Amino acid sequence: MNPGMILRLEENSIHGFKNAMEDFLPHYINTDMNLPTSYNYTFGLFFDLLYWDMKWTNITYNPIDLDIKDV
Repeated sequence: MNPGMILRLEENSIHGFKNAMEDFLPHYINTDMNLPTSYNYTFGLFFDLLYWDMKWTNITYNPIDLDIKDV
């Protein structure tokens, strides 16, 4: 007797899982991440004797497009 677990996957189960992930993941990633729309960073050189303040505003994000069916 071999130790471990045997897992049987059917093709219909795999396609159902892929369809569910195509519906769930893009909605979850695009909606619930609360990504910032502005960002500020200070870059310093020589122990901060020279420094620059960099600011990015109006940051936009494209909706994610996952192609799970081909996996």
